[in-house]
Amino acid sequence: MAFYFEKTTKRKWAFFREAAERMFWPKLDREYQEEIEGIAEGVKARRPETAYDRVDLTALNSRLELAWYYVPYLDAKAMPGSGDNKAPGSCSAFIATGSATKDGRIVMAHNNWMEYILGER
Repeated sequence: MAFYFEKTTKRKWAFFREAAERMFWPKLDREYQEEIEGIAEGVKARRPETAYDRVDLTALNSRLELAWYYVPYLDAKAMPGSGDNKAPGSCSAFIATGSATKDGRIVMAHNNWMEYILGER
C-alpha cells in the first residue's frame, strides 16, 4: 500500500502515518485503539520481522479519507484549481425483492471499479 499511495498521491507512507496519527488516532474510542493495538501485536507475533504498528493500521483504515479527500484538499490549497477534491467513483450495488423480481426472491449484485490492489481488500 505504501508503494501504491506514493505512486498515486506523490506522498510517502510517512505522510499517511503522520496524518493518521494526528487526525484519527486521538479521536478513536479507547476500545478501538485497543483493538488496533491488539491487531498490531498479533502481526508482530506472527511476523516478527515486520515493522508494522498501530499507526500503519490506522493509516490503512483511513486510506480513503487521506488519499481521496485530504490529499486533494492539500493540493487544492497549495495550487487552487488543481483538483475537484472528491473521491473517484468506485462501486455500485442493488438489491431487489418481492414484485421487483421474477420469483419474488432476493436478487442482489455489487460491482467494484477500482484498482486491484485496493479492490482485493
